[in-house]
Amino acid sequence: MTKLIEHGGIYVDNDVILLKNFDSLRHFSFVGGREHAVSINCGILLAEPNSNILNKFFHESFLEALKNYDIENYYKYAQDGLHQFYRKNMAPDVHIEEFALNRPLPFEGYEGFGAAVESKYDLSENYALHIHPKAAVNHNPHLNYIYTDTEEKIRTRDNIYGAAARIAYFGSPDLIFKPGEKVYNRAPTIKLMPLPRIEPDNSE
Repeated sequence: MTKLIEHGGIYVDNDVILLKNFDSLRHFSFVGGREHAVSINCGILLAEPNSNILNKFFHESFLEALKNYDIENYYKYAQDGLHQFYRKNMAPDVHIEEFALNRPLPFEGYEGFGAAVESKYDLSENYALHIHPKAAVNHNPHLNYIYTDTEEKIRTRDNIYGAAARIAYFGSPDLIFKPGEKVYNRAPTIKLMPLPRIEPDNSE
């Protein structure tokens, strides 16, 4: 956050597959993506230098939470805290993506643990796919090998992760077959559960 406030730019977690450029988002002062109903994921953030909302959140909310630092509660004071802060500080130069940055979400209660490798989804509108492999593998250890697929194996992975990896490798989500090759165990297509609308908090 300090680097984004000072220099501006784009922060991306190392478990994110980028699918297209962020040019259409870069005219906003700050961009984040929704995750849970009351959480704005900090794994993909865009900000101009000294972004007003990011600067205020960091100095008025985040630093205060850090005084009682507890890594287990990071999401409470960072991601959930950012959501709460945004509700009180909504501004036209701030943009929160509903789906295209952090969904599908491979967590129980949303698309489900392992959704990225057990389902299909149209990624054409997505800027990125945040795969959360640690969370998925912790609940489905047999999925671990899929996240280390080679370029050769990615060709025929008929799921969300396979489509994203093919965009990264080949520039297209389309399955790629050699002559006579077939695909088996086709994954079902999922629809994303919409999140409740973010309403402004006018309590103060």
